[in-house]
Amino acid sequence: NGNIYLLNFETLDTCLADTITNYMMFMDCINFSNVYLPTIKNITRYGHFVYCGKLKRLEFPKVERASIESSGNGLIYSNNSLEEISFPKLKTVTGTIPIVNSCNNLKKLYMPELETHEGVIVNSCICLKEIYIPKLKSSLGVGENCFSLEVIEAPLLESAVVGYRCYALKEVYLPNLKTLGSNSFDNTYCLSKVELPSLTNIKGSIFKTSAIEEFTFPETLTIFSGVSNSFSYCPNLRKLNLFEGWKFSGLNLTNCRSLEKESIVDMLNKLADVTAETDTYTLALGATNLAKITAEEVAIGTNKGWTIS
Repeated sequence: NGNIYLLNFETLDTCLADTITNYMMFMDCINFSNVYLPTIKNITRYGHFVYCGKLKRLEFPKVERASIESSGNGLIYSNNSLEEISFPKLKTVTGTIPIVNSCNNLKKLYMPELETHEGVIVNSCICLKEIYIPKLKSSLGVGENCFSLEVIEAPLLESAVVGYRCYALKEVYLPNLKTLGSNSFDNTYCLSKVELPSLTNIKGSIFKTSAIEEFTFPETLTIFSGVSNSFSYCPNLRKLNLFEGWKFSGLNLTNCRSLEKESIVDMLNKLADVTAETDTYTLALGATNLAKITAEEVAIGTNKGWTIS
């Protein structure tokens, strides 16, 4: 229950405590290379193992619960030598800050039993390439500012911000995701395909500056809060598939200049008839996309009460 400085120790594998309760435990243990704590079941506070410049591997085989205070930067924070973190039994994390933050050399994060976390799972770990969290159902965010991240495996995930500033992310399939947080898939320069077949709620703008080539909105979608700022710069987007009876006004595809003619016409056909509505419904295609279709095809939308620009 206090800060521990073990400047000359290289390995920590013996500990009788079952809980880490203070802030920034084991800070500046500069010679640690491996830490294995078999008795610890609960971790609280934040900032543990900060500035342990030689630490490569960190393992907590029995930790089932962690509680992180919102005033900190992360449960495990600011360690640029750490390559592997293992929490094989961790199920629940409370608190709104990341579990792992700013561990720039981290390559493997193992949390196969994690089910919930109120904050971001991992943030600013620029070498991490894969996140595998098969039992996670909800989180504030999964993988933010992880520039090398290529794969997110979270088949049970239902709610999260996904892929924010993950430059290397290529394809995403989240079959149970229902709520997608604002800024998801922003600055995803390698992303080509995303499938979210169960999506019901988009809580803000998505795909701002993305290499996405095709995206399908499922018929399950009922809320789209960030329509006008989504897809603000997606130069590779070829197909955007709406569903029949689309009524989300304000979609702006002006900077999506690679849209195929067939996709544009299909969007116009999918628009709901709003001629009896008092609200204004708009779809901005931009001059480049409008030049791909005829006046008669534009009229498919305007005859339903939409403003097509």
